[in-house]
Amino acid sequence: METDQGRLLKDVTLFLGREKIPYMITGAWSVIYYGRPRASHDIDFIVEVGKDDADRVVALFEKLSSEFLLQPEQIRRAIDEESMFNILHLPSTLKLDFWILG
Repeated sequence: METDQGRLLKDVTLFLGREKIPYMITGAWSVIYYGRPRASHDIDFIVEVGKDDADRVVALFEKLSSEFLLQPEQIRRAIDEESMFNILHLPSTLKLDFWILG
């Protein structure tokens, strides 16, 4: 049986792939993939986007779904500073962290 986190991971990776945003899964889910089960309360991604992509990335995440809570300015700042931002999946209360690789 697929977990809420597993479904969310699949949905977000399909979205990133469809929108041609290079990504890498990191954190607990990357460890789980290699057969080391562990608890996790979030899903961590590294995404490769440049400073010129900020408006496009914000627009893409805003259209992702009304099920997500996000802060557009946090996304823009993270891209500009090559840091991180997060969004919250409201139905499951799972947090998705996105680390920027510029």
